[in-house]
Amino acid sequence: MTQTTRDILTGVREKISAKLVDAEERVTQQRLQLLPAGGARERLTRELADPDAALSEALQLPGARISPLAT
Repeated sequence: MTQTTRDILTGVREKISAKLVDAEERVTQQRLQLLPAGGARERLTRELADPDAALSEALQLPGARISPLAT
């Protein structure tokens, strides 16, 4: 593979990654708009900001467990 081909593939990869990030952000914003104001919207905003903390918080709920499929 030539350097030019590698450069082209790298550029394509970067463009695809940027488009995926943009799409994820749009979907997140749409989800937030669909939620009623208050607890659900605030919880989703918190989860998106710190997914590890959200998981830790969820595991502390009564009856919480990790599904074998989630690991």
